[in-house]
Amino acid sequence: MIPEVVRRLDPSRPYWPSCPWGGEHPNDPREGDRHNWEVYHGMAPIESYTRDETRFLSEFGMQAAPHPHTLRRFLPPGRLWPINELWIYHYHVPEKVVPYLRDYGEPRDLLSYVFLTQLVQAEALKTAIEHCRRRKFLCGGALYWSFNAPWPNACWETVDYYGRPKMGYYFAKRAFAPVLVSPVRRGDEIEVWVVNDELRMVRGVLKVSVVDVERGEVIGEREASISVEPNSSSLVARYKLRDLGVEDPEAVVLCFRLEHDGGESRNVLLLARHRDVRFSTTSLELEVMEARREGDDAVIEVEVGSERYARLAFIDVAEDYVAAASDNFFDLLPGERRRITLRVKKPGKTVTVIAAAYNAPTPVRRMVEL
Repeated sequence: MIPEVVRRLDPSRPYWPSCPWGGEHPNDPREGDRHNWEVYHGMAPIESYTRDETRFLSEFGMQAAPHPHTLRRFLPPGRLWPINELWIYHYHVPEKVVPYLRDYGEPRDLLSYVFLTQLVQAEALKTAIEHCRRRKFLCGGALYWSFNAPWPNACWETVDYYGRPKMGYYFAKRAFAPVLVSPVRRGDEIEVWVVNDELRMVRGVLKVSVVDVERGEVIGEREASISVEPNSSSLVARYKLRDLGVEDPEAVVLCFRLEHDGGESRNVLLLARHRDVRFSTTSLELEVMEARREGDDAVIEVEVGSERYARLAFIDVAEDYVAAASDNFFDLLPGERRRITLRVKKPGKTVTVIAAAYNAPTPVRRMVEL
């Protein structure tokens, strides 16, 4: 009945019977759209996304706990940790999430559990989105499950019920940028792809930094001029690991930066499991450059830097205010500084801005008067 009604009332619009749909069965990767729940529900590894030959990936995702301030809004103080039946009621499924943590670390308290589950979700989304985008035109799109939460919960969303972005929000934002540099490892070789969704030629300089994260310093660099056709995905470079001077994958991270005529795109490639990479500790610097009111909100401009290589540096506020950054959970090269805009919803007269990182054990705090 529905196809006939649609055809009669709106003959100009194609009718799609279901989601997923197409091919010999509704989830056929060769035709139509497809859901990938082999990852998460089927417990397949995250890297299996890179073997998905879907024509349109219309549903995939990973659960992650929201910000601790968000959890405190709907869980009693005595039930925040460890995970209990109230977490389950708010639709967290630890038996699906916890096995993925083994590649990232060992959660020992609430804060580490939130951070690591958000990292797993972020890496899952990044891996799937970048894979689909490298396959531009073979794959027509990627829609992850899901963007924002309809109720206070601890599951798939990248923006929680109160509007706080998770780590996965920022990873997905970068992965969906119109111009994307996307490295992928194929055995002992690194391929570097650039996806250009703009309707103009993109020209720029690709910079590859080889970072010894154990010593916290850059040990090698490569640079190449590139150009990418409009509306395309192109393999722009290949590097052998030995030619990059990589001897110990657990001590080295590869950082990619494409500076082009419309901006820049950055990416990072780990060569071993996250938990096995020997990141040395670093200390961060945080400077408040400007603070102003915009209506009920506050806009705070900060600069954050790191003495050594910083993994997953982030900016937040200590108080229970909802804050969103222009970018967050990014890596910093030794001595690098980045300017970040933080928007804080309906703060009081003062806000405490904090900067922290995966390998910076002591957060930096700055009190800001508004």
